[in-house]
Amino acid sequence: MNRVLILLLLVVFGVGNAWAMPAIECHCFRDREFDPARPAATDDYILATCQNSLLAHLFAKNKKEIVRARMSGVASRDLWLAFYLERKTGQGAGSWLERKGGGTSWIALAPKRILQELSPAKRDDDALAAAVIDRMLAEGLGVDAGALHTLRQRGTDDRQLIAGCVLGRLLGRSPVDLVRKVEDGKTTWGLLVAEARLRPTELNGAIGRLVARSGGR
Repeated sequence: MNRVLILLLLVVFGVGNAWAMPAIECHCFRDREFDPARPAATDDYILATCQNSLLAHLFAKNKKEIVRARMSGVASRDLWLAFYLERKTGQGAGSWLERKGGGTSWIALAPKRILQELSPAKRDDDALAAAVIDRMLAEGLGVDAGALHTLRQRGTDDRQLIAGCVLGRLLGRSPVDLVRKVEDGKTTWGLLVAEARLRPTELNGAIGRLVARSGGR
C-alpha cells in the first residue's frame, strides 16, 4: 500500500476531516434504475450498494468515505476488518489499515482475544474476514447463523451473501433461497429489489432502517 493511499486512509478513517478532501463521485455504474426489459442491468450496482451501505450503517460511517476508499483501491474485506477492530479496540480504522499496509497479515495484527472470539475456520485473512462479516450480519442485521453457514459452504461470495441477507430481511424470505434463485438464473437482484417495492437508489435508506430496527448500530 503506497504512502499516498495510506495518507488518504488516515484522513478518511483515522484523523483529520474527511470533508477537507475534494469530493470524489463514482461513475462506475451507468444503470441505477430498474428496467423490466433489462432485469439484470442494475445487479452490479445493487451488489455494491448493499455492501457499502451495510458497512456504513453497521459501523456508523459515512458511505461516501467508504466509496472513496474503495475507489482508491482498498479491498472491501480490509474495510470490514479495520472497522471491526476499531470497534473492538478503540484504535482508529486508519491506524489498522496503515499497519496492514506494511505487509502484515490481519491474522498477525488482530489481538488474540478477538481471534478467539471469532474462531475463523482457517488461520488466514480470508477466513477472518468471512468470520467478521458473518458475525456482523448475525448480530447487526439479525440474520440466522445457519443460513450464513449454508451460504459459505456453497461458496457464495461476500457481495452475493450480503445482498441475499439484505433482501431476505426486506422480503421476509430465506437468503439461501434468494441466492440460489439468482445463481440459477430464475431471478435477478433487480427483480428482487422491485419485489420489495424499492428503487435500487433507495436501498441505502432501507438498509439503515433494517439496522436500526435490529439494534445493530
